[in-house]
Amino acid sequence: MSYLVQTSVAQLSVNHEVSLATIDPRQARVSPKRICTCSPEAHGIRGNTMQTKRIYQVQHWPDGRWDRQHNWQKIEAGSEKEAAEKVCGFALAQTGMLGQLRARVLRLGDLRQRSATDFYAVR
Repeated sequence: MSYLVQTSVAQLSVNHEVSLATIDPRQARVSPKRICTCSPEAHGIRGNTMQTKRIYQVQHWPDGRWDRQHNWQKIEAGSEKEAAEKVCGFALAQTGMLGQLRARVLRLGDLRQRSATDFYAVR
């Protein structure tokens, strides 16, 4: 296995092919000149880099009745409740009776979640 190592001699860059066994770890450190100190915007990173929203799958139950159509929608929201409220268009509660059921929510990609979270109409 060989790696390409760059060494500078009198400000000229010379490429050498060196085997992994001959590389001295003390000499393989990154130069402070190579560390990027520019702003994140220079690399195309904009806005809030903290992940505050995630994608949820929401099953809409209009009027508390299950619809045979494919009614799962992918929604980006800050919480399961917010995702359900975006689909339904009104405030929902986490407790209620089956006739009040308006939405079921799953976190997209969460394999540990066994069942969907139910949200009910507020009366």
